[in-house]
Amino acid sequence: VLRCLRSGNKRRLKSQGKRSKRLAKRLLKEPDNRGSLALWREYAHLEWLLGNLEEARKVFDTALGMGVTRGLNDPVLCNLCFLYAQLEIEQASNNGTVTTSKAVYILTKLAEGAGYAPFSGQLNPVAILKAKKAYEQALLSFLPEQSTGAPKKLHRMSSLVGCFGLFQYLTMGIDAADAVYSQAIQKLISSKSSEVTAGSLRRPKAFSDWESIAVQHVALLRHHANTNVFPLSRLRLALTGALSLLPSSASLWQLYLQTENRYHSAGRARRFFHSTTKKTDSVVPYLFAITAEQRLKQMLDSVQ
Repeated sequence: VLRCLRSGNKRRLKSQGKRSKRLAKRLLKEPDNRGSLALWREYAHLEWLLGNLEEARKVFDTALGMGVTRGLNDPVLCNLCFLYAQLEIEQASNNGTVTTSKAVYILTKLAEGAGYAPFSGQLNPVAILKAKKAYEQALLSFLPEQSTGAPKKLHRMSSLVGCFGLFQYLTMGIDAADAVYSQAIQKLISSKSSEVTAGSLRRPKAFSDWESIAVQHVALLRHHANTNVFPLSRLRLALTGALSLLPSSASLWQLYLQTENRYHSAGRARRFFHSTTKKTDSVVPYLFAITAEQRLKQMLDSVQ
């Protein structure tokens, strides 16, 4: 479906969308899958991508009604709420509206860990304050465990940080969200110091957690820069700082190229590519450096 969306082939998108929906519904009808929030999340996202926003919201709300009582301790639930809130923010931005009440409501109900009902248009200020405290306590109680070596589900930390960062952004502003991500990254640096060598992070789970948090952080800064007056230097600093430790992250390099291409900073990008490739054995920076030069050539050829 994503490939069809990118290609712009509406006929193929329609047929692929129908097949994907049939598959998702068939899977959800199986007894073992009915309570799978991950599957409900994918089905809701599929409906959203196909433009069926109201149907997608019903699917999201159904899933939250089943699983919201699991609260912040469930990484799958956090992932579902994070995606739902993100999509609502993007939709509000596309419609030219400034209200993000629904996204705040979703993230608040997640922190409450109580019963869920679809958003009715009202936000409880007291509930928002309680949710903030719940997020703070959840993050503080989780971060120290990173150094104990206890096994954790993949993306548990990143999903929690993502939800709290987005919650702070919507209720307090970009500086508060930035502080959440900075705190999480610093804790990861200190707890994973044995895995940080020669300016880069080794690949397994530490890489996955760190990359996910860094991508969320940069994506939020980019969104804010696109919708508000915001110094580009802060976005660049977040990108270069993350890439210095995660030079093999294709997702971060993609965001870096998008940022530098938008502002036509070819010289700055070349210098950063050069400094990064000297510090890592990964081929990923080289591949994106080649891609950057190809895009620059295409742009120059188009104006000649």
